[in-house]
Amino acid sequence: MNMANRAAWSLWIVGALMIAVSWLNLVPVYVGWVGFTIALAGTLLSISSQREVKTKRTRPLCETCRLNNPNMCWRPERPTAMQCPDYQHFGW
Repeated sequence: MNMANRAAWSLWIVGALMIAVSWLNLVPVYVGWVGFTIALAGTLLSISSQREVKTKRTRPLCETCRLNNPNMCWRPERPTAMQCPDYQHFGW
């Protein structure tokens, strides 16, 4: 997990906790709205960091594709494809 994802998760968790304590009436309502804003910032940070990772690809997709097998993938770009509509990640 990169630094941007850690920051995004931290923002999202803090924001969600602030929302939860405002629902329990332990703090004023505006704290919940501040928490909502913080959680939204974490979400936007996560989305932007994922776009950055996709555009900075340096390794071929085939290295982590389930279809990286001559019998399963017939694409001419294989095994050095940097973009592929059939890409299926292993999930690990």
